[in-house]
Amino acid sequence: MVAKVTDLAPLPNWPRLMSPDQAAAYLGMTAETMRKYIPVEPSPYGKRVLYDRAAIDKYLDDVNAGIASDDWVGKFDGNDKAKGHQAG
Repeated sequence: MVAKVTDLAPLPNWPRLMSPDQAAAYLGMTAETMRKYIPVEPSPYGKRVLYDRAAIDKYLDDVNAGIASDDWVGKFDGNDKAKGHQAG
């Protein structure tokens, strides 16, 4: 049985591997917005494709530390000056 996004809301911790909808809820955005602005690729696990929460957290930590140079926050706010992801 797969946990629904609504089932995860009261949890203190999110699962390590998440469906696209779960990962998007973890980020507080829609799955479409997540795919557009968060360049973390999911991995296949059997018939499912899941996002690793640690990879999402690492990407966001890198952005906040200035290691990843992608201006995803600016793009998310409607400022499309930074096109594409540039890991650095």
